[in-house]
Amino acid sequence: MLIPFAVTTAWLFVPGLVCTTALRLRPAHAWGLAPLFSLALISVAAILAPMAGIGWGPLPAGGLAVLVGALFWAVRVISSRLRRRRGPAAADEAAEADDPLAADAPEDAGTSDDAEASERTEASVEASGAAPAARIERAPEAEGPPRTGTAVPRRRTPGARAVSILTSVELLTILAMVIGGVLLARTVTGVIGVPDALSQTFDNIFHQNAVRYILDGASASSLDLLSMTASPGDSTFYPAAWHDTVSLVLLTTGGDSIVVATNAMALAVCALVWPAGIVLLCRAVLPSSLLRLGLLPAGVLAASFPLFPLLFIVFGVLYPNLLGLSLLPGMLVLVLRFLRIGRRDGISWTAVVVGGLMGSIGMSLAHPNASMSLVAMVIPIAAVGAVGALLRAAHPRVRGTVLPVLLLAAGAYGLFAGARAIWPIIRPPEEALTWPPSSSIPEAIGRALTFDAAAGMPAWSLMVLLLMGAYAAVRVRRAELLGAWVVVVYLWVAISGWEDGEARTALVGVWYNDPYRLAAVLAIPAVPIAALGVALLTRRTADVLGPLLPRAPRRALWPLLAIVASVLTLQVTHDTDWMRFAERSAGWSYRLDEKSNVLTADELALIERLPASVPQDAVIITNAWNGSSMAYPYTGIATTSHHTLEYASPQDQMFEQHLREASTNPEVCAAVQDTGADYVLDFGSENVNSSPWDFPGFHDLGDAPGFTLVDSEGEAALYRIDACSP
Repeated sequence: MLIPFAVTTAWLFVPGLVCTTALRLRPAHAWGLAPLFSLALISVAAILAPMAGIGWGPLPAGGLAVLVGALFWAVRVISSRLRRRRGPAAADEAAEADDPLAADAPEDAGTSDDAEASERTEASVEASGAAPAARIERAPEAEGPPRTGTAVPRRRTPGARAVSILTSVELLTILAMVIGGVLLARTVTGVIGVPDALSQTFDNIFHQNAVRYILDGASASSLDLLSMTASPGDSTFYPAAWHDTVSLVLLTTGGDSIVVATNAMALAVCALVWPAGIVLLCRAVLPSSLLRLGLLPAGVLAASFPLFPLLFIVFGVLYPNLLGLSLLPGMLVLVLRFLRIGRRDGISWTAVVVGGLMGSIGMSLAHPNASMSLVAMVIPIAAVGAVGALLRAAHPRVRGTVLPVLLLAAGAYGLFAGARAIWPIIRPPEEALTWPPSSSIPEAIGRALTFDAAAGMPAWSLMVLLLMGAYAAVRVRRAELLGAWVVVVYLWVAISGWEDGEARTALVGVWYNDPYRLAAVLAIPAVPIAALGVALLTRRTADVLGPLLPRAPRRALWPLLAIVASVLTLQVTHDTDWMRFAERSAGWSYRLDEKSNVLTADELALIERLPASVPQDAVIITNAWNGSSMAYPYTGIATTSHHTLEYASPQDQMFEQHLREASTNPEVCAAVQDTGADYVLDFGSENVNSSPWDFPGFHDLGDAPGFTLVDSEGEAALYRIDACSP
C-alpha cells in the first residue's frame, strides 16, 4: 500500500501547496491548509471535465491545478514587483512577508489580548523557565560615545540557542503533526489489518461501485455520479470528492484494486489531513504563554478521540464525511483569523479570503454535513467573540471601541439567519431520515461528556481533560471554542435524546437524524479545549518548579515539561480500556470469514475467479443486498445492481421476484435479454446488516431448471442462464 499511499498524499497536498506557498503562508500552515485547496481543485476539475468533453483522469485534475497555481504565483510576483517600486520600506515589508519565519518571534513572544501573559512580568517568566524572546543591553563605551537608546543583542550561549531552536513554534507545530500522524497511522493500519481488507459495511457497497463506475469512463462530477444508482435522467447532487481522489490514485498508478486505493486514502486522511488541520486549530487558540507547552500534547490529543477519525472508517462506512470533517479544522483556522480571534500567525487577509472560498468549495464537495457543522460552530464562536469584545471595550484599562462588538454580533446574527434559511433546503428527503433517538436526554448529556456517543465505553480521562480545558479557556479568555462545543453537545442531545418528530428533524435533519454523524463532530472543538487544559496545567507546574532550579537547567524546563506532558497525555488516553475497546471493535468491520457482513471469504474467492469464468464483456445479474454486486468493483465485469438503495428498474424487479422461473416465464427471459445478462451470482439469502428483505427470485437457483453451475465456492455459486439462450 506504500505506492498508493504516496500517490494519495501527493494528490491531497501538492496541488494545494502550490497555492498556499504562493499566498506566503508559513510552512506548517502551507502544509495543513493545502488539502482545502487540493480537494477544491480536484472536485471542480471533475465537474468541469465532462462539460469540456474531457475524460476524467490526471490530465484535467492536474491541468486545473497547474493553471490555478500559475495564476496564484503570477499574482504574487506582480504584487512583489509593485511593492518594490513603491520604495525601500515597501520592499522590506514584501521581503518579510516572503519569509514565513520572519514574523514568528514577535507574535509568538506575546499578544496584547493574552490575559495570562499580561499577568506576568519578564522576571516571573524567566523564573518559570522561559527565556524572554529578546534581551538588550547598552553598547560598550569603548566602541564610541554613549548614545541614548542604543541596544545590541546579548550573545546567547549554545545551550540557550539550542533551547530556542527546539522551542520554535514552527518546529513544535510540525512535530505535533508528526506525532498525531504516527499515532493515527498505527491505529488505522492496526484496524484495517492488511492493505486489501474490505470495510464490511453497508455504505461501502456504494463507495466501491462508484469508484469503478468512474474508472469505466463515467463522469466523476458531483452533479452526475448518482446516475449509477438513479433512474435514467434523474441523477442528483452527490459529494464526490472522495471518489474523485481515489479514482485519480488508480488512474495515476495504473492499479486496479479499489479496496487498496480506498484504504490508502483513508490512511492519508486520518494520519495526514486531520492531524495537520487540528494541530493548526490548537495553535490558533493557544495563547502565547501556553503555546510552546500545548502543541506537542495537541498532537497526541489529535489521535486520542475514538469518535473521530476512527469512527468514520468503521461506521457506515462514511468516507465522504471522514474527508469533510478532516478539512473542518483548517476552515476554522481561517474563520478565527477572519473574526480576529486568537493568533494571527502571519495569515494575510488575502489568504483568509481565498482560502475560505476554496476551502468552502472543497469541504462542501467532500460532504455538505461538514459545512453545516462548520456553520453550527461558527455562530457561537462569533457570538462569544462579540461578548468578549464588549467586555474588553468596557474595561477602563483597555482601549477599545464598540466596532468589533457590532461586527462580531452582526456576523453571528447573519450566520444564524442564513443557516435558518438554508437548513430546510439542504436537509435530505424525509425517506432518508430513518434514524430514531438512541437515548434519553440525561443519558445523552452524560455520553457527550464522557465521549461515549458511539456506544463504546466512557472515556473518563478525556472528560477530565475537557473539564480542565474548559477552566483554562475561561481563564485565558479563549472561550470561543468552548461555546462551539456547547452548541455541538446541544445538537447531539437533540439528535440522540429528543422524541422523533418535526422539531428534531427541523434542527438536526441535515445530519440525517443520525446520532453517529454528530457524535464525530464532538471531538473537533474538544481537541483544542483539552490542549488548553494540558498546557495550563503544565504552565502551573513550570511556575512551581522554575524557581527551584539553577539558571542553566531552568532554560530546558519548558521543553522538558512539554515532552513530559505529551507522554502523560499519551498514557492516560491510549493505554486505557476504552481506547483498546474502540480499536478492537473497529477491527471487526474489516474481518473476512464465513460471517462477514458484505462478502464472506467464499464469496470473495468466487468473485476473484470471475475473470477466468466469464467473458470480460459479460453482464451478471446480482443482488446488492447479499453482496454479489461487489463483483463489479473487484473485477470490472458489469452487474445489474450497484447499491442496496438504488433505483430498481422493471427488469430488476422481475429478477428479484421471478428469476428462478426463467424456464417457464417469458417475461423473465425478456428482462434477461433487455439487460444482456448471461450469468447470475447466487450468494444466498443472508442480507447485509441482516436486513429482512426477501427476494424469492434468487431462491435455490441450483434446483431451478435452466440454470447451469459454472463455478462455486462453499455456498456461493455462479450460474449460466441457459433457460433464455436462443
